[in-house]
Amino acid sequence: MQFEELGELIERLETTSDNAERQLIFKIVGPILDFHRQAFARVIEMIREEGAHQLLDRMTGDPLLESLLRGYELIELQLDVRVQNALESARPLLLKHGGDVHLLRMRGRVAELEMTGSCHGCAASLTTLKNLIEKNLYDQVPELRGIEVAGMTAPQAAAETWLPLLHKYELHEGEWLKVQLFDVELMVCSMDAHPFVFENRCPVGGEPLDANAFGELSIGCVSHGQRFDLRSGASVDDPRLRLRVYPSTVDDAVIRIAYEPDPVPAAG
Repeated sequence: MQFEELGELIERLETTSDNAERQLIFKIVGPILDFHRQAFARVIEMIREEGAHQLLDRMTGDPLLESLLRGYELIELQLDVRVQNALESARPLLLKHGGDVHLLRMRGRVAELEMTGSCHGCAASLTTLKNLIEKNLYDQVPELRGIEVAGMTAPQAAAETWLPLLHKYELHEGEWLKVQLFDVELMVCSMDAHPFVFENRCPVGGEPLDANAFGELSIGCVSHGQRFDLRSGASVDDPRLRLRVYPSTVDDAVIRIAYEPDPVPAAG
C-alpha cells in the first residue's frame, strides 16, 4: 500500500462518527508507524556512517522505497550529504583561486552556501566559480530547487540589493507572471512552492520567452531549440549559453530578488 492510499484511509477514519473507535485505531496504529519510522531512520544513519551514498541513491530511485521514505519524512536526511559530496568535487578549483565553500544549512530543498576567502581576479572570475558550484550541485542533486550563495568578495564587485517584486499570494503554483523591473521585463513562476525569476529574453536572439512551454524546472525557446534550467539559467543543450536568472526568496510573504545593477561606465 502506498502512503497516498494510507493517507486516504486515515482521512476516512478521521471523519467516522464513532470517536471511541477512531481513537482506539489511532492508538494502535500510531506507535507502529513511529516504530517503523525510527527503524528506517537508524538504517539510513548507519548507511551514511559507512559512506554508502550510492546505496542511498538506489533506495530513493526505487518508487516503493522512495514513497516509504518520503511518507516517513526521511528522504531529506540524505540531501545534505549529497550536497556536501558535490561541493567536494568543486573544492579543488575553488582553493586554487583562494576561496572555499561550505554548506550552511538546508532549507527544504534549497541549499544555503557560504563562500569564503577572496577571488583572485575580477567579478567575472567569481561568477565563473559560482556557476561551477551551481552546475555540480544541480547535476549531482537534481532534487534541489534552489541554491543561495553568500560571502566571498571580488574586487570592484557590484552592490547587490534585495528588491520586493510581488506578494506571494499573487503567484499560484505552476503559473507565471510578467513583471516590469526598471527597463527589464521579468518572468516569475512558482514550482514546488519556490519562486523562480528570470529575464524574459532568450540569450540567443533576444526573443521573449513567455510564449514558450515550461518543463520541470526549465523553459524552452522554440525559435532556437534551447532549454534553460530555471535554477541556474544554464542551457541544457549548450553550456555556453545562460539565461539571466535572479536569486529569489520569500520574506514576510513578499517575493524578493537579488538585483545587481549594471555597472556605470567610467567617464571618458
